[in-house]
Amino acid sequence: MKAAIDIGNTRIKCGVFKDRQLMDVLVSEDEHDLYSFLQDKKISSVIISDVSGDEKTHDYLKESITVIQMGHTLKLPIQNNYKSPKTLGTDRIAAAVGAQLLYNNQTIFIVDAGTCISTGFVQNNIYKGGSISPGIQMRYKALHDYTGKLPLVENLPVENIKPIGLDTENSIHSGVLAGAVYEIQSRIIAIRETEKITESLTIVTTGGDGAFLAEQLKYSNFANPSELVFEPNLVLIGLNEILLLNESETT
Repeated sequence: MKAAIDIGNTRIKCGVFKDRQLMDVLVSEDEHDLYSFLQDKKISSVIISDVSGDEKTHDYLKESITVIQMGHTLKLPIQNNYKSPKTLGTDRIAAAVGAQLLYNNQTIFIVDAGTCISTGFVQNNIYKGGSISPGIQMRYKALHDYTGKLPLVENLPVENIKPIGLDTENSIHSGVLAGAVYEIQSRIIAIRETEKITESLTIVTTGGDGAFLAEQLKYSNFANPSELVFEPNLVLIGLNEILLLNESETT
């Protein structure tokens, strides 16, 4: 058994794999839950993507398990055309690998909606880059923290989001939620035009707000449901694939 660990700015996700089959998943904000989760799993090797900057988890696991640190020097099953691969978020490239594995030979637009909303574009087995913008919760918090009077509000149900708010609270919802959806829609249109995409474009969402964005894109009739997929474990799937490709060189 092998494990893929995705340590983000807010949450820790861990997937346990038997070859390419995902057997179990943990999602937590407490690293001690991770240790308990792995304790009886008979894990032989682990790959860790960590964008938090805190390597305590790595040191603990290295005591008993072969650990591969996800980084730009590892072999990838796709070509990476990012001009600064050393600065590319390891979760972003793992998501691209996962998407390519699941939707091979398709042109893919990836939306990872977590603390940040990051996008990625994969075509002909090549990662061509993407974008990074504030995530939904970050947008809500920024409006409250950097103004004197705007309240901190919570998400609305999908069906209640309006393009125009009739009071302050609903104007914030419109700006944050509808704004995030319009951002993704506009980016997809721009990519189709700049990359001259005439074939079908597969849109894959992931992350804590990935299901919301997928539902909104379907709800707005912007995307064909057959071309739009929510895959909550996309990064873990990609990390496991990278682990399989690289582990023989570390054992």
